[in-house]
Amino acid sequence: MNEAAPGREGGAEPPPQGPIPYVCTDCRRTFSVPAGAPSQMDDLAVEGLTCPWCGRWAMPAQGDLPTVPGKRSPMSKRIAWVVAVVLACLVGALGYLAWAEKDDEREGGEDDPATLAAAVVSAPVTLEGGLELAEGQGTPVSAKFEVEDQAFQLSIYVLAGAALSEMVVDPQTRRVVKVESITGGDDLRAAKGHANAMSKATAPLRAAVERALKASAGSRAVSVVPELRRGHPMAEVTLANGQTFMTVSERLD
Repeated sequence: MNEAAPGREGGAEPPPQGPIPYVCTDCRRTFSVPAGAPSQMDDLAVEGLTCPWCGRWAMPAQGDLPTVPGKRSPMSKRIAWVVAVVLACLVGALGYLAWAEKDDEREGGEDDPATLAAAVVSAPVTLEGGLELAEGQGTPVSAKFEVEDQAFQLSIYVLAGAALSEMVVDPQTRRVVKVESITGGDDLRAAKGHANAMSKATAPLRAAVERALKASAGSRAVSVVPELRRGHPMAEVTLANGQTFMTVSERLD
């Protein structure tokens, strides 16, 4: 009768155990150690080794995945930082270009007071002349010289019955460029406010502009806007004298 050899049960030999794979938690490299090899952390009852390449902690791999979350390598961190810096610089550059373009428009276009003053002073058509022309269409409720889409023009809001419209006049030829209804948006809100103030006026806007010009010799009228002040209609008349602007108030009742 044969006896089983020590370490065997029922005469069957246990299958040999293959190498144990490890993966570094920092550099992500993998390596294997033979089964039964002494662990560097045996005394601490922690399953793991140090990486032979970077010296950081390595843990047993399960399949192709480590048993603990992996850390990003220093190289990937540096790449991410460089990308973030490049994106920030790009956004800043685009913002600067947009600001510079808008600043150029202000310096030579719609928002530049010097450009507007020079155009008003040299225009053959005056603000009061445009108001007189608009009186043939209805009641002018406001008027102003402006630069819109790089075109110098005289814009007059006119009330005819219950309808509000904008009449645009060419300041060089006195020709009416267009007349279009005001139907919505900020333009309609502004026009309604002007019309409400003029509903309480007993004098036209043109008369207020002429009084303001008489009191300021050498000036040209740039705009006139009515408003109610303590229940009384007043006209705010903006005048240009050379490059200097000033606003004066004239009663409309």
